[in-house]
Amino acid sequence: MVRQAFTARQAAVACEYVWRRMEQKAGIRKSDPSTWPERYDIEEHLRNPEVLECFTDRIANAIGQLVGHSRWRGERRWGLWPVNFSFGRSRPYDFPTTGWHIDGNWFTHTVNSPKQGLLVVGLFTDIEPRGGGTILSLGSHKRTARVLAGHPEGIGHRDLFREVLSEPIGNFHEVTGSAGDVVLAHPFLFHTKGIKHVGGPRIISNTEAGLRQPMVLSRTLDTDYSILEESIRKALREAPEVPPDARACRFLRSGRGTCTRPRRRVHAGHVPDVHRRGHHHRGRNRSSAVVHRHGPRDSRPVAGHHRPADRIALAGRRA
Repeated sequence: MVRQAFTARQAAVACEYVWRRMEQKAGIRKSDPSTWPERYDIEEHLRNPEVLECFTDRIANAIGQLVGHSRWRGERRWGLWPVNFSFGRSRPYDFPTTGWHIDGNWFTHTVNSPKQGLLVVGLFTDIEPRGGGTILSLGSHKRTARVLAGHPEGIGHRDLFREVLSEPIGNFHEVTGSAGDVVLAHPFLFHTKGIKHVGGPRIISNTEAGLRQPMVLSRTLDTDYSILEESIRKALREAPEVPPDARACRFLRSGRGTCTRPRRRVHAGHVPDVHRRGHHHRGRNRSSAVVHRHGPRDSRPVAGHHRPADRIALAGRRA
């Protein structure tokens, strides 16, 4: 997490452009709440200068510290724009059991894929507790890594969801923060949209920090591993624990999110010898500052931060 990676003023200017785009595309007007749906996604990259200037040097430096400065492709752009107006407001607040996913519906997933690198999430509005912040399942990256290691040929995103979610997940945290904060999350971390009971429309943007080459999980020198690579190696060495709040979750509402095929298992301690020219084919999916556990009163920052000067955390990198 990088606090105030861009300014609140920059965020507000970018949001004005987001509002104009929503009005152009869907007739959603900032001045008329009667036009607001529960949620709306701008499924396009916004390349105007007031949006792009929010991808600052602080964000770029933080990404480099986690994946390796020379290994990141260096693309400074924001991705899609999920806007949460009032999702789930009519029902009691809880952590959803549907919609769980990782990003990357446009490629086939492998344990060493360079396509995602990191999930980068910019907060363009303040998000208070129960304000529609993304819900993270901390530690879920460990199971994702083990499922991917069992598919060296690669696996599509829907099949990946089914295999990972065939077992319960938990350790649920709600993302909150201030406009200008940026989350650098583990690419294997499962997340879903949060119920929104309070606050104005929540505007965020998701993008990736793609790598130049596939990750290398078996290097000659231990000092050559990036923080991201080492987190995956650790996930493959240690069997994931079942969190005390674990529950059955899925991607689809109908229940089709449960696994329908035999699961390949990777035993604890086995780190696959995945080389730089690993598989990374094309396939097809597309949130911070503080995360709140078990409700808004029990809060703490995402764990595992490095480089105290910037207080960077790779969300999901938990022991």
